[in-house]
Amino acid sequence: MSPSSPPAASERTPLLPPPTSSVDPDVPVPTPPLTTGPSPFHIAFPLFASTLSFSISAVPTQQFLLVYLCKQWLQKGAVDHLGTISAGAHEAIGADPDFATCRTIPDVQSLTAHWSMAITLCTSLPALLSIPLIGHLSDRFGRRPVFLLPMLSGLIGVLAIIAIAQFDWPLGILLAAHVLQGLMGGYTAIMMVVYSYLADTVDPNRTGKVFTVVDAAVFVALTIGPYTGGVLTRWLPQGVVGVFYVSVVGKLLALLYVIFILPESLNTRKLLSASAASAAPLPHPSTAPPHPKRGLWTRLTTPSPLLRSLTVPPLCYLLMVAFITSIVIGGAPLFFFYASFRFGWDALDEGVYLLYMSVTRMFWMLGVGGWIDKWASRPAGQIQLEQQQQHQQAGEDENAPLLSVSTQLSPPPPAYTPEVEDSGIAATAGSSSSTSSPLLPQPPPIDINRKVHIDLMVVRIGMIVLAVGWTIMGFLPQGWMVYIFAFVTGFGTLAKPLIRSLLSRSTAASQQGRLFSLLQLLDNSATVISNLVFPPLWAATVGSRFPGAFLSLMGALFAVAAAVSCACVATTHVVAVLHRAREERGEATGPPPE
Repeated sequence: MSPSSPPAASERTPLLPPPTSSVDPDVPVPTPPLTTGPSPFHIAFPLFASTLSFSISAVPTQQFLLVYLCKQWLQKGAVDHLGTISAGAHEAIGADPDFATCRTIPDVQSLTAHWSMAITLCTSLPALLSIPLIGHLSDRFGRRPVFLLPMLSGLIGVLAIIAIAQFDWPLGILLAAHVLQGLMGGYTAIMMVVYSYLADTVDPNRTGKVFTVVDAAVFVALTIGPYTGGVLTRWLPQGVVGVFYVSVVGKLLALLYVIFILPESLNTRKLLSASAASAAPLPHPSTAPPHPKRGLWTRLTTPSPLLRSLTVPPLCYLLMVAFITSIVIGGAPLFFFYASFRFGWDALDEGVYLLYMSVTRMFWMLGVGGWIDKWASRPAGQIQLEQQQQHQQAGEDENAPLLSVSTQLSPPPPAYTPEVEDSGIAATAGSSSSTSSPLLPQPPPIDINRKVHIDLMVVRIGMIVLAVGWTIMGFLPQGWMVYIFAFVTGFGTLAKPLIRSLLSRSTAASQQGRLFSLLQLLDNSATVISNLVFPPLWAATVGSRFPGAFLSLMGALFAVAAAVSCACVATTHVVAVLHRAREERGEATGPPPE
């Protein structure tokens, strides 16, 4: 019998052939390498590893830049005024005498601020062009393949610093590396893909809580990293330069995880239908429906449905608050130079402060923020039942039939429908039974008006707290006082994830990647503005009587954001937008907000 002939039939041979797959073999199925079933937990490791690697080298990079420029400044004729210090290559970089001398020189602080501004702009300006394209590609081809691009870009900047320190390359190499890093998306694209991944795998009504947890994890990585980097600068034989090798190892681990483990989060059927549609034969010209040709200028000037929805109140005002917040955050890295000049802090002192700030952020975001989300997300029937009980106890409604109210407010849970949100405008059991799954019960409906009202109150209070805290921080005479205001201003970190959640719930599922690419594009634009404002202001005031002027300006911008959130964003308007978004998605809705 030839090897190719089928085996002979026997009594154990099945009567029916095995079922064949209905999927076209010519259409590639986007399967992950080692795991299936995407969930928010899959994105946790690459996010934490890349953020930790970035933050480990963040403060040492600023210290490296300060000492490197200080040595060049001293070599150009300023040695006679300060005395000769070691102007060797990388061996003396990070040593205490050099840094202790350089941090007290206003001209060196000013020069470092301008270089820091140039480096940041070299990343932010190219990213303005690349981020929209990366967001579109992530919606078209999936999150995982696009995620590789910014993960690779993270290695470029660190390798450039190692080359400058070890091989005495010019500092201009760092500018070129950051231009390439910006074209590949950089850390901004990493966060954009992460939020798109979460939007793919999380129930829309839970995005606020999930985004808060993710931001808390990012805060942990961003603050444990600087402390670890500060310790390594004193522990490693190579000082500051050795920290960059540790950062390279972390970035490589995150990259390998994305390549071999991270599953794709976009719907497989959507990718298959898109591939099948692109491979389908074109209709005959005589039967094809006529369609107008759109020129390049028409495509550029015609706004997309996403832009049209985000440019109307109240979403445009929420975007404005997020944009102002991003401008202020872009000036926060200057606090290292301010603290080193005003309080004598080095990389380790800054790392200790950021570690403390991480603990306070965890307290606010996971502790207080989690309690607020649980309190705001109580089922609508439970809230009305509690109010009815309170009225009865007060003698206001003694004859109310409590059992019948409970029965009406808490009907038997319908089958779970992924498209139906657990909100006050959720579909009823009868309307969702035709498309539901019998495996999971429908969560009880949430009072959406109450949820949105509490979310907006947190945003407003957070902006006010940040405005007061950052304004006062510019007048503090002692470094230990910063710790007190860092704890108080931690409440403001709850605002931005709640804004992202409201915007995400107001956007169609197919537009989530474009939405977060737009948000990251706004963040990059805000970074450009902040680097054109705060570093020059710090350079101009570092030798004056008020070196903390840029901190007071940050507080003033937060005050503007607080005014916008209080005066221009109403709960009823936001709820109305959520109703319209659900109607456009074809979901069942309840009565419009009053």
